[in-house]
Amino acid sequence: TAMFLGNDAFSRKFIHSAEIEYADHARALQHAEEVAKEAFSKSDGHIVNLDTFTPYEALSRTTAEFVIFESNRGGYNLIAIPPEPGSFEQKIPIPNAVKHMHGCTFCHPAHFIAVFETKEQANAAAEALVREHYKDIFREQPEAGGGEPEI
Repeated sequence: TAMFLGNDAFSRKFIHSAEIEYADHARALQHAEEVAKEAFSKSDGHIVNLDTFTPYEALSRTTAEFVIFESNRGGYNLIAIPPEPGSFEQKIPIPNAVKHMHGCTFCHPAHFIAVFETKEQANAAAEALVREHYKDIFREQPEAGGGEPEI
């Protein structure tokens, strides 16, 4: 049976409660976005470290490609940031080969998360993935007067 919300006391209380919950949720999302942006401002622009899990969707609108935070199951999560909020793609996917890196305890086959024993191991993996992703862009250029740069 369908529930009808009329003008009775229960309905008014239910609607008021839902409005409060929505406002609390909106404030929490705003706070999460501020925390993520603050962490991004302290990052190298590619890898963002969070002190604790915080929704990181706002980082999709930045140059950040990875976010790292402590897992509630132990270890540290390395998450590949999507190119836009709600996307199931990643700016830089985490390849299956990551599971062979030192300290990796889990690598999801959908390429969006890997878990490492320590924060340092997660950061080392993220740094390696960023270097690999940009290797052709940042290829070493010849000295001045040493010929034409590679294109």
